[in-house]
Amino acid sequence: MRYSLKNYNPETLEYGYKGDSGNMSNSILFTENEPFTTENSKPVVGERMQVGTYFARTISAQDWWITTEVAEILESYEEEDSFNVKFKTVNGSYYHWK
Repeated sequence: MRYSLKNYNPETLEYGYKGDSGNMSNSILFTENEPFTTENSKPVVGERMQVGTYFARTISAQDWWITTEVAEILESYEEEDSFNVKFKTVNGSYYHWK
């Protein structure tokens, strides 16, 4: 499965430059001792989202994007070929995951 994570402006609905896509979608809960990762996960409130690839694509590009903790799920809906979630992070960024 291929995942996608893009940031967007909630007022104009224009997509920005932040995000990534690939076969990896992890939610990561940071605890006092160590991070706990759930693979192939949808966005979860209180956890960070990591989307991209496990393998290096190029030397000059990052291989995944990680958000700060999800503060709020704004919308979730299903399309013909994907499940979509729009969410806000604790630092005020807005993302569209599918």
